[in-house]
Amino acid sequence: MAKRRKLKKRAMYSLSVPFIILGLLLLVLFALSDSTSKLIESKDIPEEFIPIYKAAAEEYGVPWELLAAHHRVETKFSTMDPMISPVGAEGPMQVRP
Repeated sequence: MAKRRKLKKRAMYSLSVPFIILGLLLLVLFALSDSTSKLIESKDIPEEFIPIYKAAAEEYGVPWELLAAHHRVETKFSTMDPMISPVGAEGPMQVRP
């Protein structure tokens, strides 16, 4: 019985080691990255949308950069035509009706 517990404990340890290593690696990556760096540079965002993002950020408590990134990913800043996805999401941010 004691041997089985020992094996079980060893198996749990061997499974947790990769997760610990992954966690440490992520911590190091975040520590090395500049906290002010953005996935989208401000110069890449069309200026006409920035006041809209900032107003929405203030009203809803969502970072404006996140709104800009979402808009970029979904419709390339509303340059896609038509702005309707194959599953029916529509508009600049691809929201489903």
